[in-house]
Amino acid sequence: MSLADVVPSCLVSLGWNPEPARIPLERRHSIILFVVDGLGSSNLNEARAYLRFVASGEPLASDVRTVFPSTTASALSTLVTGTRPEVHGITGYRVWDTRTESFVNQLNGLTLSDVDAGWMRAPSLLTVAAEKGNPVFVVGHPRFESSALTRMLYRGCTYVGARSVEDKVSAVLNLMMNGRRGLFLVYVSDLDEAAHAVGVNSTVWTDRAEELDGQVRRCVAQCATDVLILLTADHGVVDISSSGHIDFGLGAEMEGVLAVGGEPRCLQLKLEVGVSVDLVATKWRENYGNVAEVYAPRSSSTDVTDRLPDLYVEAKQGFVFYDGREPDSAARNMVGQHGGRTLTEAAIPLLAWNL
Repeated sequence: MSLADVVPSCLVSLGWNPEPARIPLERRHSIILFVVDGLGSSNLNEARAYLRFVASGEPLASDVRTVFPSTTASALSTLVTGTRPEVHGITGYRVWDTRTESFVNQLNGLTLSDVDAGWMRAPSLLTVAAEKGNPVFVVGHPRFESSALTRMLYRGCTYVGARSVEDKVSAVLNLMMNGRRGLFLVYVSDLDEAAHAVGVNSTVWTDRAEELDGQVRRCVAQCATDVLILLTADHGVVDISSSGHIDFGLGAEMEGVLAVGGEPRCLQLKLEVGVSVDLVATKWRENYGNVAEVYAPRSSSTDVTDRLPDLYVEAKQGFVFYDGREPDSAARNMVGQHGGRTLTEAAIPLLAWNL
């Protein structure tokens, strides 16, 4: 089962989509969907002492996977479109843009004009539902409300700004108390932010996990039993120590490389025109074959080949790549990482209450 199956199944449960559900859910008038950034299945299992209530949720599948690369923009785009990155075109953290011949950051590098011009190449099912008059509420931090990414994912939906997890749950409960019904997507970024800053093994992360646990418990306790409550994530997180930092960019492996995108756990290489992919791949394998897998994208009938790199450099467990030409990059301070295909990064929970 995939993250792509979640929203389409919610729409069927709400009676907004007549197609067969990918996940069998009973008919409901309201669904609350918690999307917890960075809470992979392994992270949840390892922190069960701090997430007792969340861990008690009914699993809807034993093996749910996110997308590759396992990064937020790609995963959230898959969540709302019900399609894979090779369809919707949000194929990583920094993705190749043929218009500018450079990599563009999907979280904060897009413009509203990019979005309006169809940067995401599959429709958001939430936008489609809202345009048909169905009530869709997105509850997230106020700083995200005016972003291009929010517009791309949730255009037409009612955005409710709330800072803390407690405020987000309060916002949903207040809407319901005022008679609002529909789909409520609650986006929680707190754990991912803590993981990047100080790691999933930190007290900061566990404190935020406990806060999430208490607020999910509160939400379930105060909602009617006919309101379905779901919780999933966009990816998991792995802590990488400084000893796992690999510098690239200072040797012969850069010959023929036009630009480097992706993220530290999974670089994306764009090559100069006419340069042999096999030759560059050989150089990278010679230098980094013990810490990374180097390979070209699989050939397919996808319409987003212009967004794909010529080569992926996917770090093995315990490693990340940083550009050695940028020794003072603030990104080097990140502890928690994601983007690869390890089980910790790729396996995500899909839990339910009030089934």
